Order: sequence, then structure tokens, then C-alpha cells
Amino acid sequence: MKTEATTDRRDDVALFRYGLIADLTHMEPGEAGTYARLKEKASKSYAIPGTRRTRVAAETMRGWLREWRKGGFEALRPQARADQGQARAIPQEVSDLLCTLKEDKQELSVRMVIDAARTSGKVPADLELAPATVHRLLSRQGLMAKRPAALRFRNGERAVDERRDARGVGNRRGEAAAQDVFDRVH
Repeated sequence: MKTEATTDRRDDVALFRYGLIADLTHMEPGEAGTYARLKEKASKSYAIPGTRRTRVAAETMRGWLREWRKGGFEALRPQARADQGQARAIPQEVSDLLCTLKEDKQELSVRMVIDAARTSGKVPADLELAPATVHRLLSRQGLMAKRPAALRFRNGERAVDERRDARGVGNRRGEAAAQDVFDRVH
């Protein structure tokens, strides 16, 4: 789905790329001096749209010049990834398994989901499952959202976080103390 912001960013990137190679577009491919000019440009720092990077390699600019010669300005616009929104490091079957495990037991941490997937025997032994990658996958599927405390139950009763209770936060005494402070201030 293209949004106006995405289109504007792609235009900004294309304009930046063209700005770097514009003085080289009149030169013939392979013309003497082209690579020297690209190396000179590569030695400078730039404000590159959409990134914190400040340098562009000579070979990258050479590629942009080649693309411009083939397709003009439109060829300088970054293309959307065909696999956008999908985990590239994790095969689809393993992604489905991870999501199913998390859906079935929402209380599992990311590491516990990974361990359960490995224990199932359906994950290749040589496949690395980085917790950050799995977390990102589960988040994109809406499976990492915290449930409100009132909805978390253990054995039919509302779950109590003992650490919060020990600090006096979240219990009746703590709530009453907070109300007293609020009343005094207002």
C-alpha cells in the first residue's frame, strides 16, 4: 500500500540520487574520468534522506548512473520489497508454528515460544531463531500486545503481582494513600 508519505520519501531519495549523479549523466559509459569523479563524490558526506548514513560508495553511485541511463528518473526511485512485512530469516512453516504456539499460550515469553518450537521437532536444528526476530514477527501479527491486568486470571481469580503489592502500589492501601495525596493537592 502506497501512502503519500512513502511516495514523498521515494521521491526525496530519487532526487538525492539524481543530485549526486547529475553532472555525470552526459558522459558516455566507460568515459575516462568517470570513476575518478565518483571516488571524489564518495569521499564526501551527505544528508541522505531516510537514513543516518552520510556516505555513499562509488560503486553505489555507478549503479545509480547505470539505472538512470536505462530508465531515467523513475529508475532512481527505491522499489518496494516484494517480501515486505514477512520474516525473511524464518521459513513460513516455522513462522506459522511460532504464531500458533503464541496464540495458544499467550503467557509464553518469546524465549519460551522459541523453546517450545524447537521441542516440537518441526524447526530445523541449523535454523537460528533470534529472539528479536521472533518478537518482531509476533508483534506484527498482533500477538505481543499486553492484555489489561483485569483480564489476566489464574484459577478463576484475578492475578496479583506480588512485587507491586509489596510496594503498596495497586492494593487498597496504596490506592487510598494516593487518593489522600490527590485530595490534599487539589
